[in-house]
Formats: sequence, C-alpha cells, structure tokens
Amino acid sequence: MARFGFCGGTYQSASINVDAERAINFYPEVVEASGASQYILLHTPGQRLFANLGSSAVLGIFSCRPNGATTDRLFAVVQDGINQTLWELLQNGTSVNRGTLNAPTTPIVTMKHNGLQLAICTGGKIWVLTLSTNSLALAGTQPGGAIEMIEYCDGFGLALQQNSNQFWVSNLLDFTVWPGTSTAQVSEFPDNVVSMIVNQRQVAFLGTKASVLYQDTGAIEVPFQAIQGVFVENGCCAPFATARLDNSVFWLDMDERGSAVARRANGYTPQRISNHAVESFWNSYPTVTDAISYSYQEEGHSFWVLYFPSGTGADGIPYQGATWVYDVASGMWHERAFWNEKLGYYQAHHSQNHALAWGMHFVGDWATGNVYQQSTQFYDDAGANIRRIRRAPHISAENEYLKYHALTIDVEAGLGPVPPLTGSSDSPSSYVIGDASGNAYTLSMSDVPQLQIVAGNGTPQAMYFTDVATGQFWQLIINVVAGMPYLNLVEIASLAFPSYTKLDFATSSGKQAFIYVQGGQIEINGADFPARGPSMSMRYSKDHAHTWSNYQTVDCGQSGEYAKRVVYRRMGRARTMTFEISVSDAVPWRIVDAYLKASGADEFKPTQRLSKQLAKGA
Repeated sequence: MARFGFCGGTYQSASINVDAERAINFYPEVVEASGASQYILLHTPGQRLFANLGSSAVLGIFSCRPNGATTDRLFAVVQDGINQTLWELLQNGTSVNRGTLNAPTTPIVTMKHNGLQLAICTGGKIWVLTLSTNSLALAGTQPGGAIEMIEYCDGFGLALQQNSNQFWVSNLLDFTVWPGTSTAQVSEFPDNVVSMIVNQRQVAFLGTKASVLYQDTGAIEVPFQAIQGVFVENGCCAPFATARLDNSVFWLDMDERGSAVARRANGYTPQRISNHAVESFWNSYPTVTDAISYSYQEEGHSFWVLYFPSGTGADGIPYQGATWVYDVASGMWHERAFWNEKLGYYQAHHSQNHALAWGMHFVGDWATGNVYQQSTQFYDDAGANIRRIRRAPHISAENEYLKYHALTIDVEAGLGPVPPLTGSSDSPSSYVIGDASGNAYTLSMSDVPQLQIVAGNGTPQAMYFTDVATGQFWQLIINVVAGMPYLNLVEIASLAFPSYTKLDFATSSGKQAFIYVQGGQIEINGADFPARGPSMSMRYSKDHAHTWSNYQTVDCGQSGEYAKRVVYRRMGRARTMTFEISVSDAVPWRIVDAYLKASGADEFKPTQRLSKQLAKGA
C-alpha cells in the first residue's frame, strides 16, 4: 500500500478537476517529529451550552480582570427586541443583568476596559460600566458623530467615527469623558477609515485602499500621531473581520485593484495568507463586507475564525453562512460548519465572537442568545452531532487506468465510549431471492421483527444455510401459494457453495435482526439496536468529484479495540479517483494517514516516511 497525501486542509480549486480537497470540521496538524506521518487530521472543538440569555444573537462577548481583582469577569451583549442587554456571566453558569442599552440593531458590539471601567460601543454611542459599582450609563461626554468601534491603548480609549476619517481620544483612564478637542483626522490617505485595531501599542487605521499606523507620542489633547515613514498600500473591506493573533494583525484587504484577500502584517509589510481556492469561494458570495472574525489559541494552534453571514453553506446551499479558519501553525485553511440534521444541510458554525475567561474558551452564537463553552474535549455541538468530512486529493497516474483493491484509513481506533454506542446497523436492509420460475422477490425485516416479502427487481441470489443444530445444508427459496409468497427450505445433501450460519438485516429504523436455520425451521431473532463502535463512511468519485458512489460504512472499533482496521475494498478501476470520508459520532477523531493498494502504477507501491529512510542510512 502507498500513501497519497490524504491529510490536509481545504483547497477546492475553481476547477474541481484540478483539486477538490475539503476539510470540514477537521484540521491538519504538522507532526513536529519523525512520526508515522507528516500531517494528521484532528477534530475541531465542540461546544457545551454555558448560558442561555434568551435573545436573538450574541453581538459581543468580552472578558477582563479589573485592577485589584483575582479572577476574570465575563460580559456579553445580546439583542433583546428593539434594545440590547448587557449581561455578566458568572463562573458557575449563572448570569446577572447589568442593564439595558437603548441601541438599535448593530451587527457587532465592541468592548474594551481600562482596569476601572468597561466601555461598550453600540448603536453609535458609548456606554460605560463602572466595574467597582456595576453601574451602567451613557458616557457623559460622547464623541462627536456616530461611533463605529472603540479600542484601547496606553490608558486612553479610541473611538472611530462612522463613515469618516476622524477618531476621538478619551481622557486618561476615563471612558466617560471624550473631550471635543481630543480628536484628529487621518489625513495620510483621502478615504474613510473603515477599521481600527491596536497591536503592540500601535494603532492601525485601515482605509478602503490604504492603511497607516499611529503611536503614542505624548502630545497634548491627541497623543496619537502617525509613525513617520510607515504607509501600507492595502486597505480593508470588512470592518469587523480585523483581528489580533500571533503578535500580528490579520484582515481582509481591499485596494483600487480588488478585494477579499486575507492578509497578515509581517512587520509593516502585508503578507498574503489566503490562497486561490479560498479566494474563489469568497468571491462567489454576494458580499464579504459583512464578515466578522475572532481569534483564539488552543493546544499550540493559533486560529483566525472568519464568519461570513452572506456566505454559501459548506455543502453548497446558498445563504446559510460560512465559517473559514486559518491555522497559523500549519498555514492551512479548513472549514467549520454546523450540521442542521433536521434540515439536512450545513450552516455556518454557531459562533461569531470569543472570549477567554477562567482558562476556558467562550463563544457567542449569531443565531440565538446562547453562550457556549468551546473545547477540543467536547465532541458535539451542544448535543447536535458534528458531521466531519475529509475529501482527499485526486489520484491519477497520467490519466491511465488503475485498479483499486483496498483503501485503508489509518484512524486511531478503539476510542468508542463506555457503554458502547448503539444505533444504525451497517448490515444490508434487504436481499433479493427468487422463486422456482426465477422471479425476483425482496426480503426485508421489520422492527417487530418480522420478515417481509414483496415482488422486487434485480438478480435473485442463491442462499444456502447450515443448520446450527444438525449441520445439515438447506437452500432458502420462495414458494408462491394463491399469489402470496412465503419462505421455504429445500434440503441439500452436500454443498459446494458458501453457506450462511445467520443472515443479518438492518431494519428501517437501524435496528439489527437476523434469521438462521435450526432443526429444519427458519428462526428470527434480534431487532435490538446493536452495540457498535464509531463508524466511518466512505464514498468515491471517478470523475473528479462531479458524481459519487454510494457510501460504504465501516466500524472503527469499540472501546479498547485499538488494533481495529478500517479498510474499504472492491472499488473497481478508474483513470482518476477521489476518496471522501465522513464521520459524525461524538468521539475524538484522529486520522494518521491513508494507504492505497492499487495496481497499474509504480507510485502505489508501499513507501516509508523520508525520515525513516534517512534513519536507515544513518
């Protein structure tokens, strides 16, 4: 068997004949030692409901540790009818209403603190919560004009005025006062400033076509001035998609030549981190200007999460939203999505903002007032299954025919829960057998359990059984009496064909039942939901991912079955082959690699990792 680069991120080219790779709710991790594989696939984090704030969306979430405090405080702003409400979430999962914000609907709320106060920017106004008294009020002196967002640097609050190039500065350590003289215009470029972010005590003002950085010079009234000699010829197309991560700034850029390219600041130089594949997806959306992002770090991975409310769902359903994630550690992109089992399609992942408090990750839902705790130790989305998909690169040997004998998925097996999972059996739901005239009948099983026989189509299968009591051979046939079919047994003196000891069925609801022959009689048993390990389904395409086969499902091992092999066989021949696996059971999923046994090309002979080959030479 040979490797073929199974583990990786999403890279579906504009022409899927070139590449159609997808990683949905999986992300690749670079193996930093000479392990069994160069990359592995890991499951994305799941969610647990932490607080239900009973509203339509969580517009902002923020954590801080005020001066003198010994623990974190966590706040969330939710849309509550025509107004908004500021909630404080306590570590035990309860919540306290800290006041009403008389603000219209806004796509996102920004919050900052100065150690003494929490400032909330929403509806063009700035509200202030005094952290020592928990009193909430509008800032006594508001900046001029409607405010888009706020930031904090060196003890000062900064407020960006909507649809302008003007910003305002608060009094030192006082968000309630924004003097009328503490304002300036960003004049280094002629366009409006659309986004503002502070990183490493420098303020980045991003316009539609260019950006500039300011720093605290200690000047009176407006202490922030442009850094001389620094000018960036890239702007920003999504005001709320700008984020701090990995000691840098990440954003969706825009200039006079185009837009929707993901950038990170490498010093003062923008570095492109998106690729043609993700850019093709983004440019197919009606707009990307409504994108919202957050960043977080978990298990050494620094993730930039981009939520596109107007995006197309991960399985191609329009207007379901889309969530894309960039991993700084690998430099690869993957997709996160919520599988709406009731509707049968993907929606955007149910998060649009993030805060870290008490050592835990919290995210706010764009669709409800739910705040979730998020962790890789959770394997479902607040009780809903996470449907994970990996579509591998195309396999081709200069467009010549290959015969595909076996595909082995090197998954970490034996991680099923205790007690084991129960549910759908992967046994066939029906069989086709014939009567004396060769007419076809379909044999299936109800939940009762009871055999059901109806006239069918297809080629009848010869079925032979070994009597479990006597060892005698029998053939199962259909007899028709008065137009009604029923099963009959014909005794066979000797048998040169394989025979059944029992014949398994999957009932319509996924239970398991079976028939067997004992003492010359047909017996029925089962109809309980079978114990099983986590299951993995595979389908393949022989035309560059345009059309697909049916799924084949394999058990990945109940708890402790660590040596369980996941193998798919008999896939025929093709000039191009594309494999796709999907899983949804709530267990940890770790895929080491995949190996292919095929004939017709030397490159599909067994190979070792390069590090292992070099070790032999040493």
